[in-house]
Amino acid sequence: MPEPASASSAIFGPMLRAFTWLYDTWRSKSKETLEERRRAYAQHFEPAYKRLETIHANYLTSFQKFYDLCRKFETPPLDLLSQFRQYGMEYTTWREDLRNFALVSKELAKGFKKADEKAAIEEFRQALLDYFSVTIASGESHHWPSWFSHFIGSFEEHVREGRSPWDDDYAVTGVADPKGTFIKRLRAAYETELPAKWSKVSAAKAQLQIVFNK
Repeated sequence: MPEPASASSAIFGPMLRAFTWLYDTWRSKSKETLEERRRAYAQHFEPAYKRLETIHANYLTSFQKFYDLCRKFETPPLDLLSQFRQYGMEYTTWREDLRNFALVSKELAKGFKKADEKAAIEEFRQALLDYFSVTIASGESHHWPSWFSHFIGSFEEHVREGRSPWDDDYAVTGVADPKGTFIKRLRAAYETELPAKWSKVSAAKAQLQIVFNK
C-alpha cells in the first residue's frame, strides 16, 4: 500500500511542476528570440556591412593611387580616371541602398524591446551615415568630394586633349591654391578621415554582432 503524500510534497509538487513548465516555456521563447535576433543580423546588418566593406577597400586603393600621382603633379592615366567614373556609377546605387538602409533601420529598431538591441542598431545606423559624410558633400557645406568630382572631370578632359591637367588654374573653385588644397584634402580623406569612419563602422558592427548573438 503506497504511503500517503506528505504535506510538503502536496504543496511543492504542483509548484515544482509549474516552475518547470515556466522555465521550459521561457527557455523555448528565449531560444526563439535568439534565433530571431540572429536571423535579423544575418539578413539585414551583415550584408550592409559587407557591401560597405567592399566600397571602403576600393575607395582607399584608388584614392592612394590617385594621390601618389597628384602629389608629384603627374597626369593620372585615363584608365584610373575611368575607374573612378565606373566606381561613381556602380556605387551610386550601393550608397543609396546603404543610406536607405540606415533610415529604415531606425524603424526596424522599434521592433526590438531591449535597450541594448536598440542602442546597437542606432550606433550602427549612425556609423553608416557618418561614413558617407566624408565621401558625399552635404547640401549645406562643400567638402572635398565635390572638389574631387570637379577635378576628375577636368583631368579626364585635359588628358583626352593631350594636355596636362595641372596646367589649368581651376579658378572656378574660388579657393586660393586649389591644386594644393585639393591634394591635401585627398590625402586627409584616404589617410585619416575614411579609416577613422570605417573604424567606427567596424566597432558598431562588432557590438551589434555581440548583442544579436547572445
